[in-house]
Amino acid sequence: MASFYITLTKRCNLRCKYCYKVLDSLTDKRDMGLSEAEIILCKIKRYALENKIERLDLGFTGGEVLLLGKTYLQNLFKLCQEILGDGRFKIRIYLQTNLTLVDEDFVKIFKDYKVAVDTSHDVVGEQRVNIAGGSVDKKIIDKIILMFKNDIRLVGSIVVINKYNYDRMRDIYDFYSQIATDFHTLHLDPASFRFYPKLTVKKYIKALKDLSRIYLFDSNPKISVQNIDSYVRLLKNGPGGHVLCTFSRNCLDGHLYIENNGDVYPCDSLRYREFYMGNLLKMSIDELRRSKVLRKLSKRNHKIKKECGSCNYLSICNGGCMVLSYHEHGDPLRRSKFDCEVNRKMFPYLGRILKKRGCKLAVKI
Repeated sequence: MASFYITLTKRCNLRCKYCYKVLDSLTDKRDMGLSEAEIILCKIKRYALENKIERLDLGFTGGEVLLLGKTYLQNLFKLCQEILGDGRFKIRIYLQTNLTLVDEDFVKIFKDYKVAVDTSHDVVGEQRVNIAGGSVDKKIIDKIILMFKNDIRLVGSIVVINKYNYDRMRDIYDFYSQIATDFHTLHLDPASFRFYPKLTVKKYIKALKDLSRIYLFDSNPKISVQNIDSYVRLLKNGPGGHVLCTFSRNCLDGHLYIENNGDVYPCDSLRYREFYMGNLLKMSIDELRRSKVLRKLSKRNHKIKKECGSCNYLSICNGGCMVLSYHEHGDPLRRSKFDCEVNRKMFPYLGRILKKRGCKLAVKI
């Protein structure tokens, strides 16, 4: 499988209070043209055929993609069908949207082209606001209801843990259970610390422990809490399998993040000059994957083994998120202190719960 995250626009109709993009990229008014999207889709097809890749994930994101309008998105999805829909690949197309612009016409487009929709909604705290500073939480819920009435359910959602919701996990879990939508939590992106209060490790751990208790002791869970499931899967089965990128031994394998002008970076949160890989409008995907940036980042596992060699959780933690490492040390090849502290608490905490249930663990806690 190969995954491509394609930013169609940097423009956004919201100014979420912790959004790390507010200070830079939201001033970028450039949208990816359909002719540019066609070039990129053709290069993805060529890469998949040459490398015998049978499954493709295409994630279209922003900014807010619905600002591009219905005609643009219809034409984009038609291109996806024309270029990649010849039966040689299993294709999953999904759209990351804040939902505020969804209406009946957009819903019809999602259904017609079988586009999966996911979002990011923190449920409590009202940190998602419009340009005027007003909360859009109620509007998001109204749009979810509109989609439900048209038989479209969200395929997933992100909850950003911040100082306003870290102690409200019951409300968050109940909300997503009611709408039958899987979700996972994220800590604040470290780029936002320049202007938004950083949540302490202790409070983040509290949120994860609270959420774990609520979820794992739900006798009839209707949803998946994906980051908790990743912890559990790793404890029970050891390394490998489907887990969130922050636990992956090589989170960059099979993924590319493509900007609205074709520039390519290894990750949405590593959009810094030193991680620029090249431009997909001018280069092939194979050339990009041979970039010096990826060669450098591929050395991380070797360095993590030296730094974390005595840790019981090395094989399932893999040093945490390299984005955090970059902001903590100026070096993405180091372990993340934040993730290390979190995981050293969460793995034994969840391991004890699993052992009480008679589960055999693949790692020592």
